Amino acid sequence: MATGLPGVFAAGDCTGGPLQVSKAAGEGLVAGQSAAAYVDALARKQ
Repeated sequence: MATGLPGVFAAGDCTGGPLQVSKAAGEGLVAGQSAAAYVDALARKQ
């Protein structure tokens, strides 16, 4: 879950209001995977 700032990712309640725990945890997983992919892409460019 990328934001408008490069390298900044968001998930859970900070993306649009209170969520149930299972939804927030799922969004956290997606944000973590997105962040990992971003870092991997940066490493490949160097």
